[in-house]
Amino acid sequence: MFESNSFPQFFTETYEPNKIHLRFSSQYELKYTKPTFIYQLVWLLTNRDLRQAYENIAFTWLQERILKFEWSFTQPITITARVKEKNNTCTVLQIVNVKNKDIPYQHISISHPEIQDQEKSNEAKKYTYRSLNRQGDEEGFTLDEQLDGSTEDFDIVQMNQLKHEYTLVPRIERIKGSPSKQRKKEDENTKKYYINHDSIRSTADSGGQQLVRGLEHQMLHEIQAQGELQDFINMLKILEQHPEIRAIRAFTDVLPESLGERKFMKLSDGVTKRRYVIAEVYMVNGKRFNIIEVERENRSMSMIILSSPTIHNWNYIYSCLLMNLVNDNGTWTSKQLKIIENQGVIVVKAKHSSKDVRHRSEMLLNKLI
Repeated sequence: MFESNSFPQFFTETYEPNKIHLRFSSQYELKYTKPTFIYQLVWLLTNRDLRQAYENIAFTWLQERILKFEWSFTQPITITARVKEKNNTCTVLQIVNVKNKDIPYQHISISHPEIQDQEKSNEAKKYTYRSLNRQGDEEGFTLDEQLDGSTEDFDIVQMNQLKHEYTLVPRIERIKGSPSKQRKKEDENTKKYYINHDSIRSTADSGGQQLVRGLEHQMLHEIQAQGELQDFINMLKILEQHPEIRAIRAFTDVLPESLGERKFMKLSDGVTKRRYVIAEVYMVNGKRFNIIEVERENRSMSMIILSSPTIHNWNYIYSCLLMNLVNDNGTWTSKQLKIIENQGVIVVKAKHSSKDVRHRSEMLLNKLI
């Protein structure tokens, strides 16, 4: 942001009719190629007034040593915000929702040196990471504090559920380069590093991420989850292969914060925020189902399946349901479900099964058809 013409260090742009291609360099972190960030980046690049405002920040900083920008809003956007008014002056305290963000291209393609096909190899791994706090690990491990690099995953810190809505969501094509080796085996020469990855993140993992927030739909293979939520994703992957299913889009996030502290917002450790996954299932026959799965942590809480021939603003339904779930301490109460049923939403509860993931996907499919 503070360096003039910094974009070419990280990517080059190629424009074709109705298509933009971004060729990323190795300096651009692979984890920022997730759809959430690609849509934000392309929105910035393809809206001239917004891009000019961004690029002028560096010039203003060098000239005046002040961080400021002016935005002409040539392409209007609509926001929902919390505003404080005093002495005829309005201060925006929080932007809750950004709507009608326009990307003037229907197709986005990206390439990156690390986007590759992986070929299985019989060669042994050079190093591997293990969890310090995993059940059954042997004792006496030491953490190598001199180890460079970071874990592949990162946490997106919740920014009060800021949502981004685009007038059109382009398709993203990831162009793969030459294949890389995927080593599965370990031998006596494999160096083993042990990290407490469930509760600790290095600065390399989270640097800059706290400033970005968005609930963007993802491909199922791109969603990173743990435990029962990962089981749910795996079930959706199998379900997606059924000929009755046209497509499945999903996103994951932490439960919304209520006005007061609610115990259910966090897991039993009192620190980790409880997460959920919402899957939007599109059937071949044109029907759509919305499935909400929340981390249960041994609670007997069903997933719920929503459908409606008339509802279009599902984000509002999701928000109401999840906020009420937090306020009601993790219970889908008849009262809160009745409220959305009165708005024309069909609600079906689905109990969880202890059988294998393929059997559970078949049970879920039966509820949809």
